[in-house]
Amino acid sequence: MNEIERRALEEERRTSSRYARGKEVRRRGYARYRFLKGFKVSLRG
Repeated sequence: MNEIERRALEEERRTSSRYARGKEVRRRGYARYRFLKGFKVSLRG
């Protein structure tokens, strides 16, 4: 399992940094969206 993860990380590093950064930003934005949505729901509740 560790070997696979390490290989995936290496491959991601090898691909264009712009692509990796875009993926990371999208993931972070999605997490923030989920958090805000949950927060609003808890406020309403």
